[in-house]
Amino acid sequence: MLNDRTASELISQSLARDLTKEETEEINEHLAKDANSRAFAKISRVIQSSLSDIGVMAESGDDSIAPGLSTAAKERLRQSVHQAATRQQAESRGAKSLDSSLSDTCDLAPLSVLPDGTTQDPHSPIGPHSPIGSHSPIDSRKLVSRFTLIRKLSQGGLGSIWLARDEKLKRTVAIKEMNVDASESTEAWQRFHREAEITGHLEHPNIVPLYQFGSDPKTGNPFYAMRFVGKHTLADAIVEHHERRLAGDDDALEPHRLLTAFVGICQAIAYAHSRGVIHRDLKPENVALDNFGQVIVLDWGLAKRTDDAEMTTQLTVDQCAGDSTLACTMDGDVIGTPLYMSPEQAAGDLNNVDEKTDIYGLGAILFSILTGCAPHENSNTPQGGKLQIKEMLKTIAEGETPVPRDFHKGVPADLESICIKAMSRKPYTRHASASVLADEVQRWMACQHEKRRQYNSMRIEGRELRANLQSLIRDFSTNVRFMASLPPIQEIIDTISNTGRSDMVRSDIGKDGINVWRERLATIFKGLLQANTNYTAIAFCHADEQEFKEIVRVERHSTERATVRTVPLSRLTKALVDPYVQSVMKQKPEEVFVALPANTKSDGHTPNLQYQRQLSAGVPVFDERTEEPFGFVTIECDLQRILEDETKNRLRSAKQVLALDPNSSIWVHHSQPHGPIEESVGKKAEDLIPGMEELIQVVSRRAEFIDDTNRDIYATRLDLAKGEPGLILVFLQNPFQG
Repeated sequence: MLNDRTASELISQSLARDLTKEETEEINEHLAKDANSRAFAKISRVIQSSLSDIGVMAESGDDSIAPGLSTAAKERLRQSVHQAATRQQAESRGAKSLDSSLSDTCDLAPLSVLPDGTTQDPHSPIGPHSPIGSHSPIDSRKLVSRFTLIRKLSQGGLGSIWLARDEKLKRTVAIKEMNVDASESTEAWQRFHREAEITGHLEHPNIVPLYQFGSDPKTGNPFYAMRFVGKHTLADAIVEHHERRLAGDDDALEPHRLLTAFVGICQAIAYAHSRGVIHRDLKPENVALDNFGQVIVLDWGLAKRTDDAEMTTQLTVDQCAGDSTLACTMDGDVIGTPLYMSPEQAAGDLNNVDEKTDIYGLGAILFSILTGCAPHENSNTPQGGKLQIKEMLKTIAEGETPVPRDFHKGVPADLESICIKAMSRKPYTRHASASVLADEVQRWMACQHEKRRQYNSMRIEGRELRANLQSLIRDFSTNVRFMASLPPIQEIIDTISNTGRSDMVRSDIGKDGINVWRERLATIFKGLLQANTNYTAIAFCHADEQEFKEIVRVERHSTERATVRTVPLSRLTKALVDPYVQSVMKQKPEEVFVALPANTKSDGHTPNLQYQRQLSAGVPVFDERTEEPFGFVTIECDLQRILEDETKNRLRSAKQVLALDPNSSIWVHHSQPHGPIEESVGKKAEDLIPGMEELIQVVSRRAEFIDDTNRDIYATRLDLAKGEPGLILVFLQNPFQG
């Protein structure tokens, strides 16, 4: 059994690693039985650690280390000894755990991978054969880890990334180690260490966390372990979304998810900028996504501190060929491009590569989300071929900012404006910060709920207007059908059939003559016009295959709308049968034909139908006795007046409402709060409103146009007669002036 003096000497020798195997076993056995010796060993180790730190500083050339202990070192030693003595007293009173307090006073040096796969502090004064074994609380300063490499995930010119398993914590991690070839370069060592240092410096939920940094004692190459975030990237999500969109299987929530991820990226970059770090290689491939909304910004290999004089973003052929951090490919003398590069990077203007360069990168990511394409995707493939590297960079540096809607017409206009501003060629015109960019996107997303509500209200109002007008047309048809069934009409038919003259004026016929029945019929017609202020005229006509003649016509005064008058015989119309009359006469009994009468005009090249701004409804009249067609009854109404009244009452959610004729000419244009806009009446809608040609084509096929992208415009079709062109009602959220 060892005495106290011998045990003390062996403990001191163990700190210098001078024990034999037999002595190590002997002192370990003694420490296991003697609590006082264990306490002495703890205090000795604290003193040795403090002295070891001084030695390391001195060897590194620190001139501040004077012979003997400095005041700070003495104070640290005093506190460490005091803490160890305090724990010894606590242990003598029955305390069991001393690990955490002692660990908190010690700084861990970089970890190295041991041959058995573990990592340890290379400056630890306690070696693997120390009598203070791994199960003793004195070893709380020693950190041991073990990683099992599973498979290689990727490899670049600087390093390789492995999927590994942390056997101590039973979790999957990613390990990046420097490649053997790159380790021969001093610059590569500096870059690898800086990458790990910067990544570890940035502690943010949207930035990949770094767990551990060390070097392999076999090769001497550095490595670091970080969180494994999977292989699903934002680039994958963008491709999937736009493939579904093009296939017609678009998920309305997916754009919202992608924009939410983009906001997370902006926040991560804003945090990095606040810590003085610029990423300089932002692209969808460098953003990892999981299935639970987590967004992680990866690959800080090209990042730099704003106070770092070194600038390493110069693009060279060798770097493109060997480093996966740049999105470029080699094909002999032809090289691709970093598809998300800013103009100042492409121009080699390294003095202006700063936080605004990352703003451009964020805008380029937003561009990809909106369009499914990289912003410079067309810069390296002119006329189906690839550009030389210099030509491609010149195109990016001097060309215009790509426009998202040149790639995808359905991009919301407001988002396009945000994207174009972020990707402005002049850095000073971009967003002031990544936070400002995130706020603009979030503000747009927040407004979408209110905009969606307003758009739904506008669509409901449009459908109400269409339903109301269709109800008026049904009443219109009912009235003309009723007017054609009045008894005086058959009496007039009988009188004309007996005399053979439809234009006769026979005063000698007396009370039962044609004039009496004309007066009675005109009286009923007047009552109809007085009850319906939008009706402008009603007439009963005789028609054959060539011409038609009015027998009774009642009309509203052109200026005094309250005045209704019967047209005298001398002013009744006699004319050739036009397409409207032909269509009416082709109908079966009690079937009504509703249409917009049109006049054919020519511009010197092609005939053009000019539609009258009135609605006409006609029903054929048959002789009850012969069952042969005799003529027709027609009613005309002031359609423009009806549309003006009805659209004015629908200006609640919409900023403007227009009514277009079948030629897309504007008949009615109302705006809130200014009322009618006469300047645009008669003009072609497609000449004033972008995208109207496509809208009219959609409405002609589907009877309704719903804007799911910008929610700025809604249109619906008002059908009249089957096979006849109808009117188009257009509701706008963004006003325009004619």
